[in-house]
Amino acid sequence: MKTKYRKKKGMQYIRMDARNMDFKDNTFDVIVDKGLTDCLLCGEEGEDDISNSMGEVSRVLKPGGAYFCCSFGDPETREDYFESKSFGWTLEKPISVSKPSISSGKLEQQSNEFHWCYIAKKSV
Repeated sequence: MKTKYRKKKGMQYIRMDARNMDFKDNTFDVIVDKGLTDCLLCGEEGEDDISNSMGEVSRVLKPGGAYFCCSFGDPETREDYFESKSFGWTLEKPISVSKPSISSGKLEQQSNEFHWCYIAKKSV
């Protein structure tokens, strides 16, 4: 990614463990998670890893900020990980988005497969 987007001004690519970030508290207005939650939950210590990473997301998210997660996991398998009162945020109702597929070079919507979008807003 760093090489691909090297000409984009103002972007930084930093490698870091999401379970123990080096950022100061209340650093970001918005945090986007596209696949991290799903990856962590596939690991041997997935539940501990996701708990630690969500704690870190909450810590570095500014009051009034938003956390956005796009996941393959439906609400039944994901919401519990986002709902701890210690995170200090309110979880919005998840939104399902049909996964597109490309068939014969044509973009089509698959009605039976979804990505799920979760948005949590941190209290001020």
